[in-house]
Amino acid sequence: RVRGADLRARVDAKKRDFLQRQLELEQVWVVPEEGKEGRGVNEFYVDCRFGGDCPPRGKSLVKARPVGVEGEVLLVENA
Repeated sequence: RVRGADLRARVDAKKRDFLQRQLELEQVWVVPEEGKEGRGVNEFYVDCRFGGDCPPRGKSLVKARPVGVEGEVLLVENA
């Protein structure tokens, strides 16, 4: 149990670090998800949520700027 808890803690820490490094990027490309208003996934398979103007739905790539992290979600704005 102790070893499992340690591994989960390490995975969570690595995930947080990875999301924080995403904020250093000037832009990311996001594919908006069908049926999920203002949500999508970027080229690094990170769940993203748009603030402000939502991009068009569909399978088109949208250029976005990372602006924050909320939990395990990258907050982005249209670039």
